[in-house]
Amino acid sequence: LPTEITSEIFMHCLPCSLFEASSLQPSRAPMLLLHVCRSWRSLAISTPGLWVELCLLLRPLPKTLFDPETLDQLLSDWLECAGARPLSLILKGFTEGEEGRRLISTALNRLATRIQTLHLAINIDDFPDSEQIPGFPLLRNLQLSFPFNQPTELSARENPIQIFNAASGLRGIHLYLQTSPTLLAIPWEQLTEFTGE
Repeated sequence: LPTEITSEIFMHCLPCSLFEASSLQPSRAPMLLLHVCRSWRSLAISTPGLWVELCLLLRPLPKTLFDPETLDQLLSDWLECAGARPLSLILKGFTEGEEGRRLISTALNRLATRIQTLHLAINIDDFPDSEQIPGFPLLRNLQLSFPFNQPTELSARENPIQIFNAASGLRGIHLYLQTSPTLLAIPWEQLTEFTGE
């Protein structure tokens, strides 16, 4: 088969919904395609469309990914495979201690300038400080929920989350699980779409 057709077939191997499974699972595309044969691996790596969505679920991630060097290498490789295309990133889950917070901070710091769609379902205490993140120049759509926090924890928070304050391209925001808009410092005046559930 011509490589263009095989690449298109590869695109149809991607899961319909990333939200329920990590992109790093070796039994699912795109990772699965890397383990079939050398030619498939080469073609998968050179097909940017396979790498524009990344879902990191904190619970099933291998412990080795919590190592900063391993995570940084993974994110660098993912960016290289995606080429110049903007990314969709899902970060979901909760871990005890600093590991999860460090992973979230590293992922957002490394990918922020390429993220167009961002879905975060994390503990509110795991949000990095705005000084740690370079900004989100391409961000157009933000989906946010705090399923691991009690409503009293959220309402007691004094300072709003600042990391999206300079997201000049942000147009849509979707807040889930009674997440209050007061938790966020964002450029509200530029939004064209808002959903709160």
